Formats: sequence, C-alpha cells, structure tokens
Amino acid sequence: LETGSPEAARATLEQARAMGYEGAERELGRALLRLRQPAAARPLLAQAVEVEPGDGLAQYEYARVLEELGETEAALAGYRRAVALAPELGDAQWQLGVLAGRGGAAAEGHYHLGKAHLLRGEYGRALGQFEKAAESLPPGEAKSEVDELLPRLRAHAERG
Repeated sequence: LETGSPEAARATLEQARAMGYEGAERELGRALLRLRQPAAARPLLAQAVEVEPGDGLAQYEYARVLEELGETEAALAGYRRAVALAPELGDAQWQLGVLAGRGGAAAEGHYHLGKAHLLRGEYGRALGQFEKAAESLPPGEAKSEVDELLPRLRAHAERG
C-alpha cells in the first residue's frame, strides 16, 4: 500500500496469507478497499477487528467499508470505536463528523470535524467547528474539552 499500488499490495498480502502469516487481513482488506472492492474487503476487515478489537486503524477501515456498503448506522458505530481507540486518526474524526452531521447529530458532527481540523493544524477551521459544537453539546467530556480549547483557539486566531 505504501508504494501506491493496491493491486501489487493485494498480491503480496494474499501470498503472505497463503503462507500462514497472521495479521494480513487488515492490510489485504485495506488494499481491496482502495481497489474499490468493499464487498471483498468486508470479511477481511471484520476478521481483523474481531482478532484485534483494540486496533483503531482496523476499526476505521472496517467502518469505511460499512459506509461504502450503505450500512450507515454500523459505520457510525465503527467510526466511534475507531476514534475512541485512536483519537489521533484525523480521517476517522473527519468521517465520524460528516456521518454524524448527516444523521442529524449536529453537535457531535461539529465536534469531530473540529478535532479533525485541529489534528491537521487548521486552527481557524477547528475554531469554527468547535464554536458550533459548543452551542449544543451536552455536558460531558467533549463539552469540557471544547470549553477548554475555545479560548486558546480564539487567542491563536487573534494573533493571526
């Protein structure tokens, strides 16, 4: 996958799998997803998250497959697991934000889009998303985090 050739990665990973290499499912599933074969990627990524439930990247990739296959609620749950396990995965934060927003959970959507922008160093955009989230986030960990971040992001914006 690192070479940018999912087809070559697929062939290599299938060989590794045939030789009994453990753990090839996640990478083979990722390769198939990049080849736009979500139905083929699904069982491999499902197995990867079953074998290694603490793998945030596998959870994220599995959620992507579920979303591609139109299983929105399952994908949303998968993105939530992914960001809980690996909050530094900006793409997982982004996808969760988009999907939550589309599903009517605007505050959750803005919060995760803000997190994604923050991880990318896009502080102005993060500020905008967090300000929108702050309006309707319920009390809890996310609300506390936003309340703590807003003054720092506003100060950063003022410094320009």
